[in-house]
Order: sequence, then structure tokens, then C-alpha cells
Amino acid sequence: MPPTRPQNHQPLLVGLPGSLQKLLEEHCQRSGESAEHVIHSALAAYLGHERHTIFQVSTSGALVKGVYDGCVKVGELRRHGDFGLGTFDSLDGEGIMLDGEIWQARSDGTVTHPPDDALVPFWVATHFVADATSKGSKVTGWAGLVREIDALRSGENISFAIRVSGNFRRVKYRTACKAKPGESLVEATSHQAEFTAEDVLGTSSVSGRQPMPVRLTFRVITFICSAMIASVLDMS
Repeated sequence: MPPTRPQNHQPLLVGLPGSLQKLLEEHCQRSGESAEHVIHSALAAYLGHERHTIFQVSTSGALVKGVYDGCVKVGELRRHGDFGLGTFDSLDGEGIMLDGEIWQARSDGTVTHPPDDALVPFWVATHFVADATSKGSKVTGWAGLVREIDALRSGENISFAIRVSGNFRRVKYRTACKAKPGESLVEATSHQAEFTAEDVLGTSSVSGRQPMPVRLTFRVITFICSAMIASVLDMS
């Protein structure tokens, strides 16, 4: 049985030049995307229409099972978003995508730009366009931050991308160490590196609740947080 077209989707007959048709077919064969999806994305980008989609490489469940082999290049990620999180081949550090830049935070404390041909086994990305902005009260810890964020969520089964900016008196963070062949996620993260930074002015991406489908409606929020000390960055 063919898939049912949503009621708000109207059929449109368009003639394509042979060269463009060939490029479209080659892209669909290479990426696994449907022609309809590619055309929707191209029109949305050309017309400046935010479609609220998420691009995901693999699943967190696969990571738990020890699937760390990179399968998508960093250069490809840039085509699908400017904001997101992930990791690198063999869990070699944490992946951060912010304002279109991609960073690799390794267990030795270094933070660098990975080359475009670096591979990732897991990543989640979106084009960040805020639906709402909220200036939070002073937050004294992770639990308080989660409460502030949860108050902005509109549902339990929708993905959220949350961007937190502000002054942070103290931030404790961890970075995964490169996994050995055959190591489970529990084993690999049992010896992760931990760091502490103080008096930090910056922005952090925070992953929210994320259902399993690779492409789905994606609600986006900007959350401004003054973390215990003054001077809030107003991103609105």
C-alpha cells in the first residue's frame, strides 16, 4: 500500500532538466533520501522556511551496544544543521556543533576543529531557529537548570534543542576517552576524563528529550541563563 500523503500536502507537477534530474537521482541513491524530501528541503531553504527537522546519525541505543565505528563525515554534517551534539570514531571525544562550527573535545583537554573527513558514529543536528526565548532566574545547579528548561517544554514526546548562554561561576564537565575495540559504553565511560572551569562566559547546547525516529518535528528554544553571577547574554 502506498504511503498516505498528509492532507496539507498538495501535488505539484514540475518539469526538471535532464541534468538536474540525474543529480537528484544520484543524490537519492547515495543518501537514501526520497526525491520528495530533497525537493521539500531545497524549497524550504530557498524560500527561507524553517521546517523544524532533526538530522540524526545512528542511535544512542547503538552506542550502548558498542557501535562506535564512524560512518558519516564531518563535512556532511554541515549540510544538515548548525547546532548539535555527537561523538567521533571510537568515542574519541565529545562533538559540539555551535553556530555552524564543529568542535572535538578530547580526553587530554584539547578542543579543536576536526577535519571534514573525520568520521562520526553518532550525531544529532538541526538548523537552530528559536521558537521561544526565556531569561531564567539565577541557577545554582544542574537540577535547577533542568526545572527551568522543563517549564518551557510543551510535550513529552517532542525533541527540543536548548541553547543556554550566560555567566557560569563553576562548570564541571566530562569527556569520553577513546574506546578500545570491543569495549561496551559502560566500560568506555568508566574512565572518562573530568574537568572543571570557573568564571566562564559562554554558550552551551543542552540535549533534551529525543524520540527515536531519525527525522521528526523539532521544537527549538533559546534559554538565557544567569548562572549565579551577573551579566546575561541577551540572545533574543
